[in-house]
Amino acid sequence: MITSALPQKWPPKVLDAIKLFRQGHLIEAPPAAYAANPAYAILSCTEGALTTLDSAWPYAMILTQTCDICEEGARQLKKPFIDLAPVYDFAAHALPGQDAQIRRNGIKHLVSVSALTEPGLWVADLRLNYPAEKSVLVDKRPMEAFGAESEYGALAERLADRAIRPALDAKAQSLVVDEFEAAVLAGLIPGAGIVEVRANVSPTWDNVRAIELIVLHVNAPSVSALVEATSEWQLSRAAAIGAELTLLPVRVEPLSEFSYIDGRATYLLSDQR
Repeated sequence: MITSALPQKWPPKVLDAIKLFRQGHLIEAPPAAYAANPAYAILSCTEGALTTLDSAWPYAMILTQTCDICEEGARQLKKPFIDLAPVYDFAAHALPGQDAQIRRNGIKHLVSVSALTEPGLWVADLRLNYPAEKSVLVDKRPMEAFGAESEYGALAERLADRAIRPALDAKAQSLVVDEFEAAVLAGLIPGAGIVEVRANVSPTWDNVRAIELIVLHVNAPSVSALVEATSEWQLSRAAAIGAELTLLPVRVEPLSEFSYIDGRATYLLSDQR
């Protein structure tokens, strides 16, 4: 259906607009909608088989890769849609002490939007990705989401990891990953300088018998304190878990010494850049 509906020539205004945008840019949010079964609605805002969300949030973030937005060099444009995520002020929903965790991108489905100067705790919520025809970009101005180029790179890596990430065993998630995140949030493990938390598991991601956490840092104020805290946490958790799951000693490494091959072989739990 999409292929047969594509025109030979796109509207000139659309061609001009798509050249201005990149992955991670914000736009003033276009209308959005989602499908549901109203007989078993989950969300309180679900209104019917198709729920429209006009002006439900002030901005949306473009998740589509930059090359797929403009399709530069293509003789015939074939991708009429972009993927968007809602951007809104999360301050009213954050739990006590969560602000710093969110700003460090410590919650997997929330992306901290650092460039917005309006008061609030601005995030892109990756729990909802919705399509929009590229024509919505006409007469829109691209807005920066981040203050540094590295943050755009981190977004691309994060989205790629979400797409290829296997489902982690629920036991490993609850007994190890959730407990580690709680320890950082409670200050038992110093979070300053931690940029990624990864896992190496055996034998498989969905049937974990042994797990090793890898904590990557950049300019941690005290590496020795971080090593000591993670070691104490590992010994305590291993004793609490018992024989149900083997929790190996936590590796603490500088991000600069962590290779691309290591990254592909491990599971990204948290990206806090």
